[in-house]
Amino acid sequence: VEDAEDADVESDDEDTTEANFISRIVSLVVVPETGEVLCASANGYGKRTPVDDFPTKKRGGKGVIAIKTSERNGELVGAVAIDASKELMLISDGGTLVRTRASEVAQTGRNAQGVRLIRLAEDEKLVGVEAIEAVEDELEILEDIENTESAADAQEPEKDDDNTVEE
Repeated sequence: VEDAEDADVESDDEDTTEANFISRIVSLVVVPETGEVLCASANGYGKRTPVDDFPTKKRGGKGVIAIKTSERNGELVGAVAIDASKELMLISDGGTLVRTRASEVAQTGRNAQGVRLIRLAEDEKLVGVEAIEAVEDELEILEDIENTESAADAQEPEKDDDNTVEE
């Protein structure tokens, strides 16, 4: 996954006479054929892109641009392989840590800037993004608690205005 910035540099590729970017490798991502790549930039923006949108290159290829960088986005911080079962941990240099479902991030093509992933203070930058397994146990525990409370409410005898119990 590459990050591209504007500059006056000529390409050594014979097919292209001039290119207006400098690129650097930011991440190497190995994903399943049906997976997605999530890219995050320094100013807290990012996007999900299906793997099918990334062309396959042979050895010696120069890679592909994964997200447009701009003054709004900042430079690319990282890219991770995700699917519907993943959650994201976003980490800033100011100590802000956000956990969110990967499925909540907008899915777009490679030629886009993305959407806001995390709100950062003016002097804060995103420094890392990691994909983690979603914790299903928490949801099951909450559902069990709600079911137990509902059952307890249903079994509690009703009281009338005189505080006497009717059965």
